[in-house]
Amino acid sequence: MNPYVSPALYRTMGFGVDLTDLEDSDLNRQLLVASMMINRHCNQPTRHDFRGGTITDEKHRWEVSNGYAPGTQRIWVDHQPLLAVSQFRIQVTGTQYLEVSTDRLHLTDKYIEPVIAASSIGVWSYSAVPVAGYVIPEARVNYTYGRVIEEVGEVLFPDGGLVFRAANEWWTEDDVAVYLNGTLLTETTDYTLDRDAGLVTLVAEFDLDDVVTADYSHKLPWEIRDATGLVATQLLGNRAIVAAGMQGISGIKIEEVEIRQSRDAQAAKTEISGLAAELLEPYRWRGFA
Repeated sequence: MNPYVSPALYRTMGFGVDLTDLEDSDLNRQLLVASMMINRHCNQPTRHDFRGGTITDEKHRWEVSNGYAPGTQRIWVDHQPLLAVSQFRIQVTGTQYLEVSTDRLHLTDKYIEPVIAASSIGVWSYSAVPVAGYVIPEARVNYTYGRVIEEVGEVLFPDGGLVFRAANEWWTEDDVAVYLNGTLLTETTDYTLDRDAGLVTLVAEFDLDDVVTADYSHKLPWEIRDATGLVATQLLGNRAIVAAGMQGISGIKIEEVEIRQSRDAQAAKTEISGLAAELLEPYRWRGFA
């Protein structure tokens, strides 16, 4: 997993940390830890990435209906928001399954609902369910998830040489429009793109008062981006405290030089800060709803 924020972008975010002597490799480790802390705080499942991704062979129980219970009607995917499904199977044995065509699936951003004919026990007749199969059939799904967040007319800022940086990294493969002083430019002829880094590199020299803007879409919500920066700043601050030999100190009295130490002080510093937690609140997993 790459961190949600690259070292290059973090250096432009203005969190007030002196990064002069910090190598990108070291900063990248702190940003990666911050990204993993955000996933943990948000109660996200293993392998989740807020930039989206592809999930293969995710398994769910598929309860067969009977005279007392309707059985499973829909599958709530582990990774949300759901974008598309490439395969949906109800597996009964290692070799026997019902494959539901993707055009027979009703999708929301949270669940999959097969649109298939029902019988007295759901999609199967009693004769169709092998006796020596799984105790409970499994739904197995392949799907993609993630977000497509559009930005229109965003002003890009110089990042050295002919390079301009956007506020967001991790651009999608959707069309990009870049303008110089309101005039639409042509990719390759006038500029090149680094979509992961959110960079536009002009081909020709520009004047200092020129304005470069762009229309593009990206994958990572700004709240996750900024929370990653906040948590990384917190981690770097904690490291500076440890380097100064001040870990565990809960108070300092200037007169008569009194230093108080608390065994709980350092543990508290490993939690997500209040502002970061507030940004992450809409992204916390709260179960299927």
